[in-house]
Amino acid sequence: MRSRGLGIVLAVVIGLLAGLPLAAHGHGGVPAPQQILWRGDSLLLPTPYWGLFVRSPQGEWHWICDEAINAYQQHTFAVGSDGTLYVTDRAGMQVSRDGGCTWESITGPLSTLYIVNMQAIAQSSRVWALASSDGGGASLWTSDDQGQSWQQRLDVRDVWPAGVRVSADGQTIVAGVMTSAAPRQAQLLLSQDGGRTFATQTVFHLVGGQPLSQLTPLWIDPLPPHDIWLAGRVDAVSVLLQLQGSTPPREHLRLTVSIFDMLADPQSGTLVVATAGGLYSQTADSPFSSLSTLSTSRCLSAHADSLYACGWNFQPDLAAVVQLQQSATQRTRVFQYQDTAGPQSCPAESPVARICPMAWNIYADQLGIPARTAPATTPSGCALTMASKHDGSGRTLCVMLSSLIALGYLWQRRRQHAR
Repeated sequence: MRSRGLGIVLAVVIGLLAGLPLAAHGHGGVPAPQQILWRGDSLLLPTPYWGLFVRSPQGEWHWICDEAINAYQQHTFAVGSDGTLYVTDRAGMQVSRDGGCTWESITGPLSTLYIVNMQAIAQSSRVWALASSDGGGASLWTSDDQGQSWQQRLDVRDVWPAGVRVSADGQTIVAGVMTSAAPRQAQLLLSQDGGRTFATQTVFHLVGGQPLSQLTPLWIDPLPPHDIWLAGRVDAVSVLLQLQGSTPPREHLRLTVSIFDMLADPQSGTLVVATAGGLYSQTADSPFSSLSTLSTSRCLSAHADSLYACGWNFQPDLAAVVQLQQSATQRTRVFQYQDTAGPQSCPAESPVARICPMAWNIYADQLGIPARTAPATTPSGCALTMASKHDGSGRTLCVMLSSLIALGYLWQRRRQHAR
């Protein structure tokens, strides 16, 4: 197996030197943000198949490539109140305590489970994770020490989880699940005392005469009575549901596109919903209405009394992230992927410093950035040679060596994950 793996690495390097089109277009996928996170005043934009784009408080954007994190390219992220970064893997997760330069795999029982999603609490160091095994079931876990240890808070059998949400004060935790036995039921695993105790609440709602086949919590209203907002689904139809206590859910939207996220505008109080068909908003008790602000949106985020939304990097939005104004009816472009200056600056021995400059020179043009653009880090050795205007045997040798080192490192990491 070892010789075969090295042979694959060498074949790829030879292909690079021969000019073969080895780099997959779009780095495995078109860059499209699915989360907006904050680390202090630094904005973090996780992007499936690409990695993590980070804006410093000074306004510069840099890149932490997927290859330096883990081999699971559809991971989701969370940011602890202390700045610790968490990212899901095929099983378990990795944690970074140095801003994303290095990533350490967690240990213990959670490391063998599939993590559906995570959420941090702003007022404390606690991070929640919703997990499942290959055979199903849902378990909730917490860490209060930067992911060094995890405690199981709930374990439910014979269900399939869809997502977890935690209220801003950390007191209400709600996870959406579907029972695995027929007749299948949509249920919530609900705690209103910070996770000390949980109750199971069945949510019955018909869409076209059919019961829900999926139920995902979107948002917990911080204002009393702390309504829980949910995205339900039946086949290709999605519904936005409002749940007040044990009363039947109230339907507000019925769409033929996915519903992804929901928040209240910090300035106006307007409720904003992000969907594959764009944004919807509700002011006071009026019905939700469609907005023309964005053609599609997968995520929302509130920061410093402003509301931000994911958009579409290309036409017609020409914006990956926007800041919303006037009850989400207007927008200011915050980021397009072509704004990225280069890889994140990290210590020379870190995976980001070793791998991302080479990946940048391969993939930068797919973000709309000329391939000649040098990394924003202070390059040396191969990175400097590859970014220079000169060609020749020195550059060729440098490409070969840097490719071999980086691909060998990735091969070794994939072997570790496969064990």
